[in-house]
Amino acid sequence: MSDAAAARTPSGDNNNNNKNSATTSTNDDWRSSVLHSYRNNEVREIAKILASIEGESTTVASKMMLSMKFEDQIFKSASSFDDYKKKIAKRLKKVQKTYAQQKAASGGDKDPSSSGGAGGAAAKSTGDSKSVDEPQREELLLKLRQTYGDMILYVIKNASLAMSDIERKLGPEKVEQFKPHITSCHEWAQELGIWNGNDDDDDDDNDDNNKKEEPTKVDNNKKDDNDDDNDDDKESDKPKPSTSKPSDTKKKEEKKEFKLPALSQLQRLEQHLEKRAKNIRDYVVKHADPELFLMETLERKDADVSANRRASKLLAVNLSKRIQYIQQQHQQQSDDASLQNQPQQQSHMSDQANTNTATPLQALQQALDKAKAAVPPPTRTDSKQLEASLRHLEKMRNASTALMNYWTIGEDRIATAPPQTLKRIYDVMTESMEFITNTMKEKKGEQGGSGAETVTLQDAWSKRLELPPPIVLSEDTTDTTTTTMSPPKRPRTNDYKPYIKARLLLNPNRKTPSNLLTAIRHKGARLVRPNSARGNVNTTHLILEFGTAFTMTIYLSPLTVNIRAMTSSSGSTNIVPSSDASNTAAPWQPLSYGLTNTSTGTSSSSSTSPRILSVWGVSSTYDSIGHVVEERLRDASTRATYLLRKCFQNHVKDKTVDFEVEILEGSALLEFLNITRETYMPGWQDYDYE
Repeated sequence: MSDAAAARTPSGDNNNNNKNSATTSTNDDWRSSVLHSYRNNEVREIAKILASIEGESTTVASKMMLSMKFEDQIFKSASSFDDYKKKIAKRLKKVQKTYAQQKAASGGDKDPSSSGGAGGAAAKSTGDSKSVDEPQREELLLKLRQTYGDMILYVIKNASLAMSDIERKLGPEKVEQFKPHITSCHEWAQELGIWNGNDDDDDDDNDDNNKKEEPTKVDNNKKDDNDDDNDDDKESDKPKPSTSKPSDTKKKEEKKEFKLPALSQLQRLEQHLEKRAKNIRDYVVKHADPELFLMETLERKDADVSANRRASKLLAVNLSKRIQYIQQQHQQQSDDASLQNQPQQQSHMSDQANTNTATPLQALQQALDKAKAAVPPPTRTDSKQLEASLRHLEKMRNASTALMNYWTIGEDRIATAPPQTLKRIYDVMTESMEFITNTMKEKKGEQGGSGAETVTLQDAWSKRLELPPPIVLSEDTTDTTTTTMSPPKRPRTNDYKPYIKARLLLNPNRKTPSNLLTAIRHKGARLVRPNSARGNVNTTHLILEFGTAFTMTIYLSPLTVNIRAMTSSSGSTNIVPSSDASNTAAPWQPLSYGLTNTSTGTSSSSSTSPRILSVWGVSSTYDSIGHVVEERLRDASTRATYLLRKCFQNHVKDKTVDFEVEILEGSALLEFLNITRETYMPGWQDYDYE
């Protein structure tokens, strides 16, 4: 062997070294692309699983060192990123299975030793028969707790909040339909042993959250050596339970008496949870915490798009082209700007040049760092509040830049981008918008006595039109000594067919009541009717003007609301009691009406310059933000149309008498006019325009 070893030539050794270096360099390429923060997140998840296996006395911090060694060993031995994730999942599953088998075996040995003679033999035989499927049951129970435990506990904790929101928006009938699903979650939680059936004790809920990943009672021999100090602390605290209430000790004893369900029961429970648990939880989140629902929806859509590599690549390419096109347009506008704004624009363009040279991942990290920059709390002075608001606007701009760069990374963005990128961006946007909104409210409150509130174009979609809450009728009881009261009378459910068009209201062939015309005029509405008495009912419509910001056109056949920006030539002086229209059809303005000079049909010399739009502090031309404003106006018109038809449906119901229908339709129209005035122009007072 020594001669063979000595016979190897130096050239052969060099060739082998070159091959090894080449293979290691290719294998290390994927490791350099994995962020250190991603590995830290994996270490924390491994530590949580290891701590949950050993029991409640084991903390996650005590398993961090072991998890780091475990992860580092797999990271060095893996051949690719997919192999790295696959090995971690496989090793953890094997550890959980081995631990469950060892615990079942140790539990089976203890049972026969507790009795002697024939009784001990009988106990041993029954223990052997039960331990056949006990490891499988424990493994399945642990899987169900880890997969669905958090979902079920969230539903139980937020069920009351969700049902109150459902009752407010959809009515009590929907609450009755949803209650069986909540009851099912209670039953599932008790079968899994993560909930004891008491909603009053918050401490019990927290204990259940910490214990939801424990399969059964943990053997004390399996504890880690690092837990000896915890055991000593527990022994020193033993005299303390004497001060607790008897009810608390009973609850703890009930928790310890959890019995492992049968295998068939767990399998049947798994089928129910796979079909219903996630849907129930999503529905509760939607009504209890809409912000969390939006955040989870974004993350889910991101994962779905990332799973399709072709779609992710196509999205990244198209988005990059769109960003380049917008930057070119902005550069052209900056070149045509005045000389006074040139220094600011040149500095801004230099920042864009720096971002263009960086990779999308580097640009994403830079934008996130700027978006997460702390803003000092403002003082009472206006200058400090203005400075803080401008900083929050800058954070929102950086957050939007980070979002664009995140999507341009491509199919590998989840593995390479910083963890929870979408959540970080979402938190920055919500925090900044909340700060700016509160600042604007405080400013308006300070200037409340100065005059009426100014209506802006963004009020058309930022202020939501809503019906007033239904009035719940209850019987008045004069006898205060009686303890029993009749339940409140609920309003009748609205099961009437949708109301699409007005039947008799403002029909040219009928004489409209004079008091209705007066009430419409007091609301500041301009009624447009056909020229002749035989005109088409489709031409009748109403026009409301809200300051100098936007107009609202109400069509009666069909019932439709059209919200458009107001032109510079129009104003409050155009409000008249009535007007004439053609006998063919009512005018319909496009979404761009009032946003551009060409849409209004003006040809004066002043209309040659583009109109500047200002929305949420952003001032630009129609080419830049016009499409965003159009979509917002479309949404506002759709919501207003739904509200108008709902008012007619609630008032007319199933009435068929012509006179009664006409009066009810007039009441519905006046209710809608009142809602719009109170929403967009608070403090509105009716007065006669004549």
